[in-house]
Order: sequence, then C-alpha cells, then structure tokens
Amino acid sequence: MELRQLQVFVEVVDAGSFKGAASRLHVTQPAVSYSIRALESRLGVGLFVRGQHSARLTPAGESLLPRARSILRQVELAARDVLLSGNGEVLRVGCFASVGLDFFPSVARRFSERFPGVDIEVSEGTDLELVAGLRAGDIDVSFVLGEPRGVATTFLYCDDFVYVARTLNQIQGSCIDLQSLSGARRVRSMGGCEAVIARALELHGIVSSTPAQVREASTALSIVAAGIASAILPRALVSGAHRDVVCADMRPNITRQVGIAVREDGTSGLLAASFARLALEMAKQRGSRMSPLGS
Repeated sequence: MELRQLQVFVEVVDAGSFKGAASRLHVTQPAVSYSIRALESRLGVGLFVRGQHSARLTPAGESLLPRARSILRQVELAARDVLLSGNGEVLRVGCFASVGLDFFPSVARRFSERFPGVDIEVSEGTDLELVAGLRAGDIDVSFVLGEPRGVATTFLYCDDFVYVARTLNQIQGSCIDLQSLSGARRVRSMGGCEAVIARALELHGIVSSTPAQVREASTALSIVAAGIASAILPRALVSGAHRDVVCADMRPNITRQVGIAVREDGTSGLLAASFARLALEMAKQRGSRMSPLGS
C-alpha cells in the first residue's frame, strides 16, 4: 500500500467522483482509476461502488476512510517533527525565471518559517533543464510546466502569456487578436514556454519569423525595447520589468500549467514532499486567478 494511493482514495471520497478527484489532483481520470484499482487489489476488497457520475464507499471503504485520513495526518506530523530536528539540512529546489519572480519567494519564505533549520539551495534554469536535474537526482523538488514524464507532478496554477512590443502603435488597445500576429517578427525563448506558445500559434494557423532565440527573458525584453522584434512572454516576467516596452492581453488567451514535481521513485525525501505540499497549499490560497484550465 502506497501513501499516494491513500491520498487518491481520500480525494475521490472528498470530490464524490473519480472525475472530480482527477480534476482536484490535476491528473487524468484513468490515473485515478489505476491508483484505486491498485489499492483495492492490494487490500483484496472493493472500496467504491462506481456510478456513471459518482462513486460511493462500500462498507470496506467506509472502514478504511478514517484510517486513511489518520495515516496521512500522522505521516505529515512525523515528517514535520523529523524536519524540525534536522538543523543543517539542505533542500535543493528547481526554479525557472517567472516562478522565481512571482510565486517561489513567498513559498520559500513560508517554508523557512516552518523549518528554520533547513537551507534552500536554488537551481535555476529552463523547465526542461530542471526536470532533467530532478530525474538525475541533482534537484530534490522542482517547479515544472505541464506534466513532464518521469516525475510525479502536482498541479499548482495556470499562468497566462502577454504580447510584448516596443510601442503602443504596435498594439491597438489593451488586447490583441492572435490572428494579427501572423507574419510578425517574434523573439523565441528556450524551454517549455516556447512549446506552449508554438502549439497555440499553430492551432490558429499563425506563422511568425524568428530574428533571435534567447535564453533569458531580460534579453528578450531588451530585443523588444530595441525595436527588433516583439515577444510573447509569461505575464509574471513582464510586469514592471522594463519601462521601454508595452504589453497587451491576447485573444484567445495563451496559458500554461505550472506544477511542482518530485521524483517518481520516492527518493526526493520528506523535505521535498513538505515543500511540495506547502506550494500546493499556497497556490490554493491565491484563488481563482490560479485555477486549472477549463474549470
């Protein structure tokens, strides 16, 4: 029996359905079904009576529920006790630029308040580099985009992109239609952001030329400020970042899903699990601006 299976079990109960649990956990419904089947197989009993749009507990499920909640709570408390006694411990956190500006600092501050004896070592890079570092064991927990393979990801929030240009003449009003970007010169960035943008533009049949591909958002903003090209960047990277550019929302909007990930084999450790839970807790507190696509 795995803790993750118990977590999924409790989420199905709280959501009232497999679909609802999948939405809350931001995983696919088949993934939820697989976890429950594995747990039922391990215990040798059925835990739910499946309906078309709901799931209700069997007597065995009713018996397991309070124990499952207790186990998850006791694990959390045990982890906290261990971590609080672990002065000198180091947590290696992977963080890409936009999260580093907007969300990570508040999570790191709260984590340090809860675990003052733990030092945070930040690894910066593109989301693709960070996932590789996480898989290799060089990072314990990392912010990621989407649901990369080979790591266990928990959805945190949706982040939107804005169109960035040098002058207001290039942006008519506060919102720009994606179709108007066809043929535009656009700076491309490295990492998963570009894949999200490219898919959205391709979906709408938009082709743009690329005078430059850059690694850092600051470089992209400088290229835009010089009038060489426009850019599409995460809103968090643009807000207040450069006085010589202007930005506008896009219609339809382009968004990306930001998550927190640990290694699938459970070797990331208690510190990483505690950091990931805190990130999820704080993402939920930030409200509707950070809700999953389609919700």
